[in-house]
Amino acid sequence: MHLGTEGNFNIVIDASGSQVGIAYQVQFQNEIGKPTNLQFECNGKKVSHIKELEEILVGEIAANATEKLKTYTVHWQWNYETGNTKEEIERNNKIDTREAKEIENYAFDIVINATQVEPRQS
Repeated sequence: MHLGTEGNFNIVIDASGSQVGIAYQVQFQNEIGKPTNLQFECNGKKVSHIKELEEILVGEIAANATEKLKTYTVHWQWNYETGNTKEEIERNNKIDTREAKEIENYAFDIVINATQVEPRQS
C-alpha cells in the first residue's frame, strides 16, 4: 500500500515576554477546502477534523516556568487508500480523486487565546 501524502506543522505558544502565568487555548477558524479523508494527529490523538484537536491544544505556562515555550507538532496524513472493505476503498478512492482535482487550497486560521493566570499561593 502506498502511503499517500503527509506532513507536519508546529504551533508554538511563546510566553517568554510575560511576567505573569498564562492559560491558553488554540482554536481553528475559517476552514476551507479540507479533503474528506485527511487525518490529523497531535500528542498521540488521531482525529478526522482539525477542530477536534482543540480539546488537547490547551494548557498553562506558569509565571515562574523555566521553559516559557510550548510547541505542538500537528501531523497530517492523506492516505493513498482508506477504508476496510473493497466497497469502502472504492468509494473513498472516488472521493479522493474528485477532491484532488477540485480542491485548490486547504486553509484555516489558527487563533490562540491567552489569559492571565492568577498567581497561586504556596
